[in-house]
Amino acid sequence: MAIWINLCLLSFVGILLLSEVSSYPHGADEAACQDMIPQHYHYQPSKEPAPFTISVSSDTFNYGLPVTG
Repeated sequence: MAIWINLCLLSFVGILLLSEVSSYPHGADEAACQDMIPQHYHYQPSKEPAPFTISVSSDTFNYGLPVTG
């Protein structure tokens, strides 16, 4: 009986988690990328500084040429 209860509880929690996940098999629609600001459903952008920095070897790039860090 305890296994049945655990299985039901696990199934219920799994369904709840899956209901919060939305995926786009071909990527998000174009409206999501128009302003390059993340359009997260329930979350606001963090006010904390990023825990990393990105530096590259050039401000521009050309097709076929490598961009190094």
